Amino acid sequence: MLFNDNALEELYNKLNKSVNNAIDELKEAKDIVKNMDNKEHWDGNGFNSYNKKFNNIVANFGNYCNSILMLNNNIKRVIQNYRNVDAKVRQNASNLGRWYGIRIN
Repeated sequence: MLFNDNALEELYNKLNKSVNNAIDELKEAKDIVKNMDNKEHWDGNGFNSYNKKFNNIVANFGNYCNSILMLNNNIKRVIQNYRNVDAKVRQNASNLGRWYGIRIN
């Protein structure tokens, strides 16, 4: 078999796990930054500037993750389509084999 559907499915699973881990890490980072706003750790305009940049990253991060997940869902569809076609080809080959008296795995 030239197409390794198991390797592709492993890639799909790793991408999903990576995106979910990144989302969890971002949530933790948001909590840390939120707690920095109490002015005990950081005073002045520095925090406001950092917070603005951080919030911009957070706002765009969701789009980034969604794009990866959409592409990853395409991978999942390709895997399923391949498996469906492979099953049909095997079934047809098996039927032809029976017709001609040949065993096809």
